[in-house]
Amino acid sequence: MRSLIKVINYYDKSQDFIMFVTRAVRIIDLI
Repeated sequence: MRSLIKVINYYDKSQDFIMFVTRAVRIIDLI
């Protein structure tokens, strides 16, 4: 979880973060 938080903080306030979230959600939906 800590690593995930670091990634979130790294992509915070960034358009790339939104793209990352959308991709992650799609992958989870596929699973």
